[in-house]
Amino acid sequence: MALASFAANVTMSAKDINEELGISLTSMFDFEGAAASFSGITDTETTEGFGAEAIEMKEFYGKTFSAGSGTYGTRNAHSLKYLTDAGAGQAWSSNQLIQCAENSSTNMSANTSFSARTETYHVDDYIDNDLTNGDIFFINTSGTGKFDGTAAAVDSGGDGSKFYFDDTADDIVQISSTGVASNVRSITPSTLTISLVSKDHESITVRATGNTQVTRTLRFYKDGSSAVTKTADGGGGSDFTGGGVDNTSGTVQDVTFSSLAAETAFAFKVRGENAAANGSDSNTLNVTTDALPVGWSNVPADFNLHIPDGDPSANENATSAEKSITLTNGSGNTTIQCQQPSAGDNATSRLQVRGGTSSGVYGSYANSITLSAANTYYFQFQLQENANDNNFGPEDRTITFTNNSVSNTDLQVNVKIINR
Repeated sequence: MALASFAANVTMSAKDINEELGISLTSMFDFEGAAASFSGITDTETTEGFGAEAIEMKEFYGKTFSAGSGTYGTRNAHSLKYLTDAGAGQAWSSNQLIQCAENSSTNMSANTSFSARTETYHVDDYIDNDLTNGDIFFINTSGTGKFDGTAAAVDSGGDGSKFYFDDTADDIVQISSTGVASNVRSITPSTLTISLVSKDHESITVRATGNTQVTRTLRFYKDGSSAVTKTADGGGGSDFTGGGVDNTSGTVQDVTFSSLAAETAFAFKVRGENAAANGSDSNTLNVTTDALPVGWSNVPADFNLHIPDGDPSANENATSAEKSITLTNGSGNTTIQCQQPSAGDNATSRLQVRGGTSSGVYGSYANSITLSAANTYYFQFQLQENANDNNFGPEDRTITFTNNSVSNTDLQVNVKIINR
């Protein structure tokens, strides 16, 4: 139940607070420890300008204690690790969270000689041997002194905040000048999410998103095997952004897997790693590559189709030799379309085609023909004068081959008619 709400003629005693905390009513009252057990007392300014960490009795009114597994009033020993630089304490900065999680000086300032440092402090922890924002680091078990987490040196480049590695809780933590814990997080890299960006018949691009505060390496898996690794800029690499206190979400890294088989299913996942721990695997992304695209090859070379000097009163034609073209990964029928000669005086002249799926076996001539599915098509072109008495051309006309909406327009036929 909650402590009484603040109002006129409503009083509160230390016994009331002890009862809410679930300890003996006759226990010696620990004012600071009790305040740290309620949210909003030591981290909110309500003391008329004395600061968020100042405590007064009226701040306890209306509070409810939600107990963790920790034993209130027992300050558990926590092993706190940081660095020593020429005898002086050196914490990690807000952009060195990877190094903090690893208890290392890798990629930190040059021209310094760091050594490991371990100190024991006593934490009135909300959960035994764990850390929660708002826990307080005391110098001894009596609670008469607090660890000043701002006293150590720190590299430039961050925001000036200072982080430590709590080896007891396996967490990293920022500690204030009065020992208050904040920005608590595990040394284990966060679980990421993998999603599809794009795919075609031979490649798949995937994207990792999530928190990379303590992630040195991204390891991408394809079909259960490690396939690609990327390294954070804060971890000595340049592939993705990681190691900073602000790297809590968003796009981390895109990776393209190439030279894949068409119409084949692949499974992808990713995990974050550092030298101290590996994160959990992400979700599994199952993707099937596209079918092979339609392709045209062995396109005939451009050629001329001219009707030479002849009888202007006759209907004369010029017919090409047999041509062929190759289709791969086609689907359904194929059309062959002839671009017709220019309009005007020569409107009755026609460029036509006939074709089939076997050499020498053709249908009738037409401006456009449709042929059934095949790998190779055979065809002939014919320029027809149709009693036009005027000279014509020369001009290039385009031949369009289309299958499953994929067209090839590489072939040009130069047409010309000459009359006496």
